[in-house]
Amino acid sequence: MFFSNSKLANFYGGFEVTEAFTKPLRDVNFDTQLPDPVSNRFDLFMGVRVGWIIPLMKRLPDKVYYY
Repeated sequence: MFFSNSKLANFYGGFEVTEAFTKPLRDVNFDTQLPDPVSNRFDLFMGVRVGWIIPLMKRLPDKVYYY
């Protein structure tokens, strides 16, 4: 995370991974109209997340708290 003194250039970035053990809920694959040959699956999603934090303030705070 990066917080600038002007409070306009506040950015964050990171790498995220999501894993899931899944199984099909239907007995038939609708594309081929055949039984689904896969019984259990391991799905893995990887990505990069980058964001810009836009501060919405009415006035400057007396103290700044970071959580």
